[in-house]
Amino acid sequence: MNTNPSGPKNGVNPPSVVNPATNPVERIPTRASARLAMIMNNDDITKNSKNPNSPYALVVSKAPLNLNSPLSFVRVSQDGCRTDDASGNATTNTISIPGKPLMLEWSKAGTEIYYATDDNKLYRVSHITDIMDLSPSSYSGKLYTDVFTYTAPISSGTINPVSPYRTTLIGSFTKPITSISISKDDKTLLLTFNDPTSSSGIVMTNTLDPKTANVSNIGWTKKDNGLTGLNTYCALIEKNDSKKVFVGTDNGVFYTNDITVASPTWKNVNDDSQAGGKLPNVQVFDLKQQVLASNECYNSGQIYVATNGRGIWATSNFLQAYYVDVNSENMKPLTENSLNIYPNPSNGQVNVSFIGMEGETDAVQVM
Repeated sequence: MNTNPSGPKNGVNPPSVVNPATNPVERIPTRASARLAMIMNNDDITKNSKNPNSPYALVVSKAPLNLNSPLSFVRVSQDGCRTDDASGNATTNTISIPGKPLMLEWSKAGTEIYYATDDNKLYRVSHITDIMDLSPSSYSGKLYTDVFTYTAPISSGTINPVSPYRTTLIGSFTKPITSISISKDDKTLLLTFNDPTSSSGIVMTNTLDPKTANVSNIGWTKKDNGLTGLNTYCALIEKNDSKKVFVGTDNGVFYTNDITVASPTWKNVNDDSQAGGKLPNVQVFDLKQQVLASNECYNSGQIYVATNGRGIWATSNFLQAYYVDVNSENMKPLTENSLNIYPNPSNGQVNVSFIGMEGETDAVQVM
């Protein structure tokens, strides 16, 4: 058999190519990858024989959108795993996590996860870079990043010395945390609490960088001036201006244009809803904003409000106009190879074809 691509095929010489294609191989960069994080209690994955009273773990799937393989998880945080120091440096010290995880939030960079527990504590999972399979058979058991080792039994709870993940306590409070919000630059955490009678704060933000600080130095500060007597269920940091914050309460939505000042001024903005009229004084359980750029969607900046029994509302106050963006970095310059004259040789009549841009004027001169 002739394996030369330029030689005969099945004994017949292929026709010659006058102008072979010269298109180069293009690499399309992956802007973001999908990772799914969840709280899990599963004997096959999270059971820990050394800490049987703490069966809950935070797990991450490395490829949740890969439909060709079963969903696999890696434990990135569980009672007894390792922790960071007060400067965000990885240590070999272990941490006790007695509470049950209730909610979690990814950092915008995707390298940290923040989660709250039922004993009113807040933790950070750091150094989330490479995610390997949670399986001793994966890569012949040589590459894995689970916080515990693959020994017999798999749930032995023995620390994996090569795991990069660290869990750090960054907040301890006297009331339940109802939401965790993170600014676009990952420098600001905003917490809401369900305790209107408390004097210790129902909206709080950090002072030091939450990516590196711990509970001893992060510096939580009250930001609830004017919200006394309200239950707060959720919050939203505006995607383009992290000073602007919305909070969902028993009486609708409150807003401040500068959360960074010592005593922010909060205003009820129910009248600013543009979804058919005034937002009623109703419990607001969730606030979401479309964070994709305006060339990637039709509703960039749109804010959605989920209420208790009164439907989902929207405001276009931060909506950005849709436009089509031409990314010059991904465009190949046109060359003379885009001009074709055929047939060659000709019988006196030829066809001319070329690639042109809209509105472009071309001239052909015959010599």
